[in-house]
Amino acid sequence: MVYDARDLVEETLLPEGDPLLITKGTPMDVVLSFLKLTGYTRVDFCYDSFQWAKRGFVLDIYSDELYRLDFDEEDRVESIRIVDSETQMSIRRTEYATLWTRQIPVRPIDRMTQAVIYDSERTYRELRAVEVELTFPIRKVSPVKIDKFISVPSFSIDDLTAYKGKMVLVTQFPEVFSRKLGWPVFDSISAGLASGEKRFLVHGRIRMPFSLDGFDIHIDREGLGWKVGHRRSLELSWHGLKVGEPVLHVDRGVGVYDGIEYVEGKPYFSISYKDGHVLVPLERSQKLVRVPSTMSIDSLGPARWSRKSRALQQRALKMRSFLENRFKQKKSTQSFTIEPDEEIESAFAQSFQFEETSDQKQATEELHAWLAIPHPEEALIIGESGVGKTEVLMRAAVAVASAGYKAVIVVPTRVLVDQYMAAYSERIQSCGLLLSDDPALPWDILVGTHSLLKKQLYDDKLALVIFDEEQKFGVTHKNWFQEHFPWVKVIFSSATPIPRTFFLARRGYVKLIRMHELPYGRQKVTVFADEYSPDLVRKVLSDELDRGGLVIYIHPTIEGIDLRALELQQMFLDAEIEVLHARMTDKRIKSIFKKLQEGKIDILVATTIMEAGVDLPIANTIVVEDATHLGVSQMYQLKGRVGRNSVKGYAWFLYPPTASPATRSRIHSTVKLLNYSDSYALAELDTRYRGIGEIFGIRQHGLVKQEDVFAVDALLEQTYREEETEIVSWPIKMNIPEWILPEPERSNLLKDILDADTERELMQLFLMFKDLVGHIPEESKALFAYSLLKVLGNKRGITMIKFNSRGFQLVRENEIQDFKTGSVSSWDAIFAAVECLGGAKEWFEILKA
Repeated sequence: MVYDARDLVEETLLPEGDPLLITKGTPMDVVLSFLKLTGYTRVDFCYDSFQWAKRGFVLDIYSDELYRLDFDEEDRVESIRIVDSETQMSIRRTEYATLWTRQIPVRPIDRMTQAVIYDSERTYRELRAVEVELTFPIRKVSPVKIDKFISVPSFSIDDLTAYKGKMVLVTQFPEVFSRKLGWPVFDSISAGLASGEKRFLVHGRIRMPFSLDGFDIHIDREGLGWKVGHRRSLELSWHGLKVGEPVLHVDRGVGVYDGIEYVEGKPYFSISYKDGHVLVPLERSQKLVRVPSTMSIDSLGPARWSRKSRALQQRALKMRSFLENRFKQKKSTQSFTIEPDEEIESAFAQSFQFEETSDQKQATEELHAWLAIPHPEEALIIGESGVGKTEVLMRAAVAVASAGYKAVIVVPTRVLVDQYMAAYSERIQSCGLLLSDDPALPWDILVGTHSLLKKQLYDDKLALVIFDEEQKFGVTHKNWFQEHFPWVKVIFSSATPIPRTFFLARRGYVKLIRMHELPYGRQKVTVFADEYSPDLVRKVLSDELDRGGLVIYIHPTIEGIDLRALELQQMFLDAEIEVLHARMTDKRIKSIFKKLQEGKIDILVATTIMEAGVDLPIANTIVVEDATHLGVSQMYQLKGRVGRNSVKGYAWFLYPPTASPATRSRIHSTVKLLNYSDSYALAELDTRYRGIGEIFGIRQHGLVKQEDVFAVDALLEQTYREEETEIVSWPIKMNIPEWILPEPERSNLLKDILDADTERELMQLFLMFKDLVGHIPEESKALFAYSLLKVLGNKRGITMIKFNSRGFQLVRENEIQDFKTGSVSSWDAIFAAVECLGGAKEWFEILKA
């Protein structure tokens, strides 16, 4: 097990009593009998102790931990996994599970008998902070660089096969490696060492390689070259279908989703209208869009919806025409081809004092290729607060400056300018470049606010403009540089981009770069919503002060903020409290931030000036006094001000006792999204609810009526979907059976699979699905194969894939290619089509398994 120092003294409830020990081979009926006798509660998904769930071929049981049991054909336990109850995804394998009948409080430190300490200097410092002294045997290991592969940390199967020394590979995908290498898989490093094996695999994650007992303990960061990123967590998609809720059919109008209905054994999405219902084949899932529950239900009569849809269709087509003309215009304009100085780039990268995440590495590589394009392109970097977007932006700026050109970084507040200068001035100067916040001084990279939008400040060497916290700028600001310097490239960065920008990126007019991997040691911030009361505020602040952290308290207005600070001071007489808002002088703001960095402030009472990208690693809890006037984007940004270190972060969004039921419901719903959705999902939600705005105007979101927002977005999306690959005469039944997953997860996953745009997204869905249900039935594999062929066909410009008794045809405009598989097996034809279209080899393994 891996523990943070603070986790060692966290008291938890540990079940005990007369346990049932489950190992490989334990019969299912023995497990079910124990659950019944001891009073475990059956649910769809386990989130609390003493719950159990059955889905497909797995049993989930929450005892001291959440266990997931896979069963073989004889209903005996085949494997056991430990699961994260928040994401519902597996963390690691284990050899046994212990089911208990009652609970007692216990600390992990009280149960430990030995430990391996990693990075001892840092670990002992953290242990002293929580007043822990280790009294049992320990061993110390340190992070080391292991130069034994062609490229570290990325390596190939050939590298591993040729390696003859002692090695442990820690990976999230041990089964995949085991199939290819034949190495055994162990639950822990110590178990593998005790086995006598020279090379083996362990399911898990570590931060850096190290050596132990002559073994190289190494990390897999790329997953055999198949970059699936983090496993997708179980969450209700905002665009998913929910039984009893309204749904928009782009050809029929708004109806009510009734669930999956079968006709002659074939599944359909069933939609009810005022005067009838419609069955939609699974293959037409893109025509369905979930809409708010406030929208009225239409009749099936053609008059009302057809009249309205014609007008909205014209608007959608006008938007698309404008976008395509603008895109062609940019392609005809020449820009600089950036060829960075490798020595300067390397020096800047090596000065980064933290470990680079795989997402930072990937984003940097993508921007390198993007900077080499000889046209004035635009890019959007989207990622949660704290994933390291700023470092990626600065590396792009350094790449441009090292090539002899100039880069400008525009931020919304002076606070962020000072933050950039403090974090990067010395690093950039050490590389022989100049970072400045004063355009009158020499500079290679200039950082500032809106005041930088002055033509006389720049010459023809300007090559790159970066808008950090993009959501804080208007269209006029973001277009200013390209209007005056049409050759420049522009990068937008945000955790919550404006709907207009997000739509352009999603449709390919702006390059989209997604980041979601938090740096090692970071924990997910937990978000709460509640009614404001002095007692609640006192408890939340007291809990944070007791663990030595900083509290950010957000007051809704500048008026009354000093009085609130005095009231908090009365609650906590010994606490150091400061006030921060936008009307303060720059000198005063800098003074407060200096005290914050030095750890001299316990409670910071501020306005929403804290919203835009302020980086305070010592802040662990944020309390928003009145969230009634905040949108999804603002709440997400405020949540991102905490949890930027290894300590667990908390965000509280409060509302006054006078808040209406609708307002309370909205805040609680948003908090649920903040807990279970990433920044990309929230950007999709924001776009859907606010609309994409005026593509050819200056409004960045919104249309007059909410119904129009959904309809125009759906119709515009449909104009692109109509050009996608059509699959005709699909030979195998496809579905997710009702006994595999409950609603609404079943309908959500069906639609997510069918609407997937990339192989990576589809692979993430497959890994999530397999984790949740164990063995995947053939009809569900067929669903993934169908969507995979659509993704591959779209990527390669295929108009139609048509299956027949001899094999299949590929149609590309007027060209038809016949492929004969020489087999009567439908799967042979499907695999041949996947191979023909260049599908990844991993698909053959997982679909044939």
